[in-house]
Amino acid sequence: MWGSFGDITFQLLNTPEVVSIEEKAKYSTLAVFGQKERLHFTGFETKKVNFSFLLNIAFCSPSEEIKKLQKLKDEIKAENLIIGDENYGKFIIEGIKTEILKTTPNGQILSAKVEISLNEV
Repeated sequence: MWGSFGDITFQLLNTPEVVSIEEKAKYSTLAVFGQKERLHFTGFETKKVNFSFLLNIAFCSPSEEIKKLQKLKDEIKAENLIIGDENYGKFIIEGIKTEILKTTPNGQILSAKVEISLNEV
């Protein structure tokens, strides 16, 4: 297994193509009379993780996997993001972008590209 998010596992051909993890520190600007402004560290922003992967009918049901992701987003349910043997913490799904690549003549999804945006809880 490459990794997982809640009960959704990534393995074989549905592993993410691209994973980006963004971590930022927060600073405020303090005015100092007659001098340059100074930065004051105030804390850290929550981590943001974005990844995209392909779903193909040969390895899973793209429609069912998309529905699982939509359910997690709609329930605002925090889940552990695990990549390899590292737990990155609990995240919620902020956004899902689905690009349907191929369907049957009656509209069943055969393959789709899914992009997920996560925000640390």
